[in-house]
Amino acid sequence: MPVAWDGAEARIVEGHRSAFLHGAAVGDALAVLTPGWTAGSPAPLVLPAG
Repeated sequence: MPVAWDGAEARIVEGHRSAFLHGAAVGDALAVLTPGWTAGSPAPLVLPAG
């Protein structure tokens, strides 16, 4: 799930859908949302290298 990350919090990028690449392009990171995840629960982030 593409997210905008400010160093303290990550928020899901608006307009995300499967095969919608805009969210991935404008997001700062990807959140790994596992089955059973609920809003407000922690989720691991995948940050770009560099």
